[in-house]
Formats: sequence, structure tokens, C-alpha cells
Amino acid sequence: MKKRLLVVWFANFILLLQAQTSANIPSSLSVANASVADNQQFSPFANPATLGEVSGMLFGFQYENKFLIKELSQKSIYVAAPNSLMNVGVVGSYFGYAQYNETVAGIALSRNFGGVFSLGFQYNYYRVYFAGSNSYYGTFFPQIGLQYFLSKRFTIGFSTHNPAQQNLKTASYEKIIPSVFSLGGKWMFENNVRFLCQFDKDMHGNYRLAGGFDYCMKDFLLFQMGAYQTEYLVPTLGVGIKSGSFDVNLHADLHPVLGLNSFASVQFHFQSNH
Repeated sequence: MKKRLLVVWFANFILLLQAQTSANIPSSLSVANASVADNQQFSPFANPATLGEVSGMLFGFQYENKFLIKELSQKSIYVAAPNSLMNVGVVGSYFGYAQYNETVAGIALSRNFGGVFSLGFQYNYYRVYFAGSNSYYGTFFPQIGLQYFLSKRFTIGFSTHNPAQQNLKTASYEKIIPSVFSLGGKWMFENNVRFLCQFDKDMHGNYRLAGGFDYCMKDFLLFQMGAYQTEYLVPTLGVGIKSGSFDVNLHADLHPVLGLNSFASVQFHFQSNH
């Protein structure tokens, strides 16, 4: 019992330190989590406009081990499918432990408008469990995203997560849902080298500035290197492997106070879009 209480206390302490990074939003596949203008890698709960660029049906799963504490691990699953009218995605994420956990599920719709821009909308249901009251509480909130293609080499992106600042209220507690506005860009140096950058502002927290480079070697091996700045500068490294219909991505961030944050994802493309 004492061990469980210690784990709960320590997890809450970590969440307080990590609050400025919007802990309950899953990380993306993009370098340094700079996904707002990344129209090449669809990630759940990132910019929904990216869904408009998906050309074949895909299924994905990702796992994030936050600071080597299993109680803080976050699991996400998603399916995306294109059609002639608009692309559709179904996403879900789970975060937490027995005494406290959060679940988010959403439906995303997106369309590419003539190769000029992509527009996306996602509607999410957010649910929290509190062991103290043995109760679940839930609410709905939207995400909206846009990606504009200035040229084949330059893309700018904008997205907002919970723009109306909807929070989860109970009789004795108010849970703040991150309300994040993001703006960023993508610059293709060459067909296999690109730079991503992004600025985030959480209306209930701090800013975040991120950027990094991707280098794809021989179309099957991807290297990523970048960093993001909140209250600390956090370096990130990543590698991706493409094998047939499967994509595997591994990332690691090294926070100077909280330690190592690792991320792994697997995507299966039912109809190859490479």
C-alpha cells in the first residue's frame, strides 16, 4: 500500500513539473514533436489537416514511456482511410494508472483542396477517472487544423487544440484540458532532407518552441535530430525504418530534470503510399 501511495505521489509531482508541455496530448511522429506543418506523417491528436494527405488506408499504434515510469506511460491507437469526398480518421489514447487515468477518443475529417491547402477538423471526447470518488467524468472538445502549401518545398501549418478552453468540471474539482495554439513550417532542402519548426502556446501554461531535421537514407531509413524549449532546452533524437507495408519509429528526449522520455510507434499501410 505504501509503495502504491509513493508511486501516486511521485507521478503527481512529475505531472506538476511537466505541466508546461501539455502532458496528456500524445507525442507525434515528427522530430521534436514539430508536427503542425508535417504533411507527410499522420499522428493522432496532432494537426488533423495532415489526415488530408493520407493516400492509403493505415493503422497505427504508439507507446510513450514518460521518464521510465510505467504509471505515466501513454498508449495511442488510430486508423485513417481516404475517400473521394474527405479522409476519415478514428483515434484513441489512454494515459494514467489505477488511481487516476485519462482516456481520449476522437473522429477526424480532413480534405486536400486541389493541392493548395488541407483543412482538418477533429472532435474528441475526454474522460477522467478519479479513484477518490470512484467516478468517471467526461466532456467534448474540438481540434482544428490547416496546412497551406506555398510551394513543393515550403509548407506552413496552424492548428488549435481545445480552442474554446473547455475544462472538465466536477462538484469539487476542475480539470484543465490543454488549450494549445500551434504555428509552424516545413522546408524541404532536398527530397530526402527537411527542416521542421513549430511554436506552441498553451493558454493555461507556457510556450514551447521546437525544431529539427529529418534525413531519409535510401527511402527506408530515417534519422531525426532536434530540440524543443519550454522552461528547459530538451534535445531529441529519432530513427525510423520502412519495411514493405510497415513503418517503425523510435524517439528519445532527454529532459535535464525529469530524465529520459522514450517513444515508439508502428504503422501498417494497407495500401502503400510511399
